[in-house]
Amino acid sequence: MTADHVIAVAAKHFGIRPCDIIGPGRSPRLIKARFICCSIVRERLDLSYPELAKALGYGDHTAAINAVRQARVRRQTNDYWARDFDAIETALLDWREEREIERLEMF
Repeated sequence: MTADHVIAVAAKHFGIRPCDIIGPGRSPRLIKARFICCSIVRERLDLSYPELAKALGYGDHTAAINAVRQARVRRQTNDYWARDFDAIETALLDWREEREIERLEMF
């Protein structure tokens, strides 16, 4: 799994393009998608904050730190955010299981 894959899954969930997530847009939907991606990528791939900032199109690592913090708080305090997190994480798990099955079928 890569940051690009997380971005693609989140973009599909929100009905936007992956380039919108890493672009300069500031609509609430894009910010939400970007923050959730940032948090999931940080958790799942354990990228450093500078690497995370680069992957998500942030200017510097402090924006990535803020995004991860904001997303975690909102996940805990807002049911809509929690549902979006869960849906994206489920889609990522489904993808991972499909890749594992494909890998096993090759042998």
